Formats: sequence, C-alpha cells, structure tokens
Amino acid sequence: MIGDYGPTPDPPKITANGREGFNPLVLGVWENFPEISSITLASGRFFTDYERKNRSAVAVLGNRIAKQIFEENDPIDQTVKINGRIFRVIGVIADPAGQGVIGSDEIDLRTVYIPLKPHSSSILKLRIPSSA
Repeated sequence: MIGDYGPTPDPPKITANGREGFNPLVLGVWENFPEISSITLASGRFFTDYERKNRSAVAVLGNRIAKQIFEENDPIDQTVKINGRIFRVIGVIADPAGQGVIGSDEIDLRTVYIPLKPHSSSILKLRIPSSA
C-alpha cells in the first residue's frame, strides 16, 4: 500500500530496472491537477478521470526521478514499482525551472503523481435531532 498518497514518515520506495529513485514524494491527485497548478509535461500525458475513478495503476514521474531510474531511456509505457506495487509510467513532468508547484523545484523534480483513490461510494448520513 502506498499509504495516504502523501508525505509519510517512511519515504516510499520507487524502483525499476534494478535502479531506485532517491527520496521520492508520491502524491495522489485528481486528473485536473495540471490545470490548477503550474506543472507542464515534458513527455506523455497526465491521467484521466476514468483512470482515477477506476484506480488505474498509472504514474506521472518528476523529471529527476525519471532520470534516476531510466537514465536517458524513454520511461513512457515502462513500469515502476512503488512500495512493491506496479505502475505504468504515462508521463514525465518538465523541469520546473523556478516555477515549482509545491514551492521548491527540488521537491517537484522528485514528485511522483498517481491518481487519488476515490472515496467510498457510501454517503454519510447525518442524524439531525428532532426539535421537542
């Protein structure tokens, strides 16, 4: 399990081809994240509403993580393991060059975006006390 799809005390482990990404930050986000942030893609694409809702195992890698794991090879359609779970790489974020989303280019370069798991389909039912 990836945890709560965000920062945890134990950093996630991301590997492929016998190589490991250094200190990745795995974030679960919605498919519209590129539209509301300043990230741009260097290659590939971001995930879709369908992929998020269906819990597709797809990932968009930060530029540095992609280079650490795949070196100069194209990571698109390759697989990575995040804490042992296999994800297909569908995109790579462009180098932020001073336009970091989270406030630091360093963090953005090592961020891995995966679809935020949808909440349970059950609806909370609140009991409203009747007036006496």
